[in-house]
Amino acid sequence: MAIEIRFITIVIRRDAIEAKVPGGWIGWLESHKRRIGKTCWHDEHLFATSSMNHHDTSGQLKDYKERGLITMAQNSEGGDEWQDMCVLEILSFPSQCPWLEVVSDEMQFGSLAVKLTGTEDDTLVGPDW
Repeated sequence: MAIEIRFITIVIRRDAIEAKVPGGWIGWLESHKRRIGKTCWHDEHLFATSSMNHHDTSGQLKDYKERGLITMAQNSEGGDEWQDMCVLEILSFPSQCPWLEVVSDEMQFGSLAVKLTGTEDDTLVGPDW
């Protein structure tokens, strides 16, 4: 499946949540249950949470890092690369994020859509609004 990008969106690999966050995927969903379908959505590989400003996004990144997720690290060539999560804006592309690929940039849904690299299904998942 593919994740719709709205405003400023943090996209997180589900396998990273399962492996690193206390409570794993089930605990993660429980902590976000009031926001699922509104400002958070997910498919079988990715979790997305969106906000309309950089201040809120920064707060979420801080929280997620405190839970054990990694934002950026150096790759083998010495460049920075997104690790467990990636921050995208509505018109940005996932540069420095090799685990995401663009599915659609035609803006037919008002946003960019991405999926986990190498997955087949392009069915779009986004908020309920």
